Order: sequence, then C-alpha cells, then structure tokens
Amino acid sequence: MIGSLDPRKKKVSIVGAGISGLLVGYELKKRGFDVQIFEASSRAGGLLRTQKTFFGPSEKAAHSILVTPEVQKFFDELGVPLLAVSRKAKARFIVRNRKMRRMPLTPLEALQTAIRVFSKPRLTLPPSASLAEWCDAYLGAPARKYLLSPFVTGIFACTPEELNAKISFPKLVPTDPRVSLFRWMKSKPSHARRAKPQVMAPAKGMQSLVDALTAQLQNEIHFNSPIEKLNLDSDENWILTVPAPILASLIAPWDERSALALRQVRYSPLVSVSIFYRDEDFQGGPPRGIGVLIPRGEGYRILGCLFNSSAFPSRAQKGFVSLTTMIGGSSDSDALQLSDDEIGALVDRELRALLGARKAPAHVEIVRWPQAIPVYSNELKAAQEVLQEGFCAVPGRLVFSNFSKEVSIRGMIETLLKI
Repeated sequence: MIGSLDPRKKKVSIVGAGISGLLVGYELKKRGFDVQIFEASSRAGGLLRTQKTFFGPSEKAAHSILVTPEVQKFFDELGVPLLAVSRKAKARFIVRNRKMRRMPLTPLEALQTAIRVFSKPRLTLPPSASLAEWCDAYLGAPARKYLLSPFVTGIFACTPEELNAKISFPKLVPTDPRVSLFRWMKSKPSHARRAKPQVMAPAKGMQSLVDALTAQLQNEIHFNSPIEKLNLDSDENWILTVPAPILASLIAPWDERSALALRQVRYSPLVSVSIFYRDEDFQGGPPRGIGVLIPRGEGYRILGCLFNSSAFPSRAQKGFVSLTTMIGGSSDSDALQLSDDEIGALVDRELRALLGARKAPAHVEIVRWPQAIPVYSNELKAAQEVLQEGFCAVPGRLVFSNFSKEVSIRGMIETLLKI
C-alpha cells in the first residue's frame, strides 16, 4: 500500500471492486469506517473468477494461495474453508532437456550453487539491479536458468532480467551487500523467520472468496459506477485500487509527474487454459504433484502446468483430470492473437509430449488477459517512489493494487492487517 489514511476522516471511498478493493473495503468496514466502493463493471473480483463446468471448476486466474497463520485466520473469519494440498501430491517439477525433474540441477551445479549461498556476492548491486543480476551474484547462472527463471515466470509471467530485485523479492536482497545470502537470512530476527507458508485453495474455488467479501459489502458496493474524476476536496479518504493506466488518468489533474510514471508501467499478458482429460488418457496414469514449470528454451511454448485435481482432488469429476496451463507472458505476447482452436491444439500437443496424454481433451476453457500481471521493473519502482513522494504524500490518498508493492493475495491480506 502506498500512502496513509487520514484518521480524522471516517469516510472512505474506494475506486475499484477487484480483489484489492474488496479486501481493503472489508477490513476498513470492520474497523468502523464508512466505506463506499465504486466499480465500473457489473461484477466484483477483477481477474478472480471460478466457472463451473460438468467436468469440474475452471479458475480464470489464481488457483491457490500461500497461507500463513494470519491468512488462515482471515479466511476463517470470512467463513471460507481452505483445502490443503493432498499429501500424495506435493511434488513440484521443472523441465530440463524436455523432461520433468524434481531437481533440475546436476550434482555439480547444485554444489556450486550451495557454495555461492555461503559465499560473499561476486559484485555489489545497485538499487536498479535486476533479479537476474541478483541471482548471478548470490546463486550463479545455473540456478538462474533452472530454478529462478521458471519460478519467476510462474508468478510474474516475465523474465528475471525484467524485474527489479529490490521490489520483486525484497526479503532476498541483503541490506549489507558484503554478506552472503546464508548470513543475511540467518541475521533476520526470529519473528521474521516464520514457518513456511502452505499452498491452499478455497474449497469451492476462488470465487467463494469474492462472494464472501461481496456479501459482507453488499450495501457498500456500487456497480456500473465508474469514477471519472476524483473529488479530493471532500471530507473522505480515497483508496485507488485500479490498474496503473486507469490510475494515471484519474490522478493526472492533481499530479502529472506520477501519472507520467504510471504510464510507463508494463503488464505481462497471459492466456490461461483449463483443460480436462479422462483418467485413462494418460500413458502411465495421470500426472501426480502440484505442477510443473518450464524454462524458456526447452522446446515448449506453454509456461507451465498446474495439476489441479492431483493437488486438490475435488477439482475434477470422478474419472477426469483437471489441468491448467499458461501461455504468453512478456516474451510471447503474440500468444494472445492465436484463435481458440490454435490454443487448444497447441496445449494438447505439448501436454501429450510432456505428460503422456494420448487422446484429445474432453473439455477446454480459455481466457485471455491482455494485462494480467504488472512487471515489477525499474519503471514500476520509479512509479511507486513518485507516488509516495507526490500524490500519496497527502494523508487520505492511498493506492492499493497489485502493482503497489504486493502482487499476491497473501501479501495484500498481510499488508491490511498492519495498517
């Protein structure tokens, strides 16, 4: 979150009823604020949406959440039950030489990476350093290619070269550039080294989170109510949760410098494909585990595949397998121009090669997101800084979106609990 509430003002106007708008509206309503949420469309939730099909639920964006005790308590309070990953399906894979591997590094590469973890970095990184430069300094090139790159693609749908290390993964960047990564992590206070978050999913899909928040805010949300001009002279806090291009237009009359910086923020495009096969369609049985990520250069166009019904068995009807693949990203924006038939054929062809599927899928759901995920680049870092110094420097003006420091639902919830 960028900016701060004006505690003298008990009214709050929130622009946008995406997941960030719903979360902040719910939290502030609990604290006694008079909340009003203005949404330009006829539905809440933004990218989050679960579609029911005969074969099982189809998620249109996020499928799961990293859950800490604080996040678990938040969901319990909302009455949204969470499912843990099946004990039989916790394996994660990365492709190397066109095959899925639990450890993609060779023994020598793993040893070299371990040595780097315990060693001082090879160079001192400037504030503008990319995540790729950070990885080369602290872990080495093999770890960048086969561990970091696919992981980053799975979160941001872009490459480590595009991300600013400090804002994309701030907890991994040592404040003292002379210490090893191991020493930095060990130096953190014990309360900062919490138990590892668990991958979980709402039992009835991500839509149940949207529905629960919407029900709590049914008298506060105004649908089909776009805000075209901010009335900043009013006696209320303004919280803006819209994408960067829309935010730029809203604040331009008040802060042209911040608006200009926001117009430089890039988004990664994505195509999400939910695909259902029959159990017997896989040579050697359906895939087991959480999923697989695929580095660029491995001969596949898909970025990865989530094994939905393996991780969460309720995600498919009995006798069927639910998978989700992603294509596109910042390095393959042309994927959004493919027809549905071309996308379906591409995904089926590559899943046959990767997972051993032998027959055409029973059902395919395709959704395109031209602006799916903000790229946490130096341009985004600059936009955050000028917003903090300019438009949001005045108490009562806040920006809370997936580009304002936290891209994940978990991060947003934990941020709200601290305001």
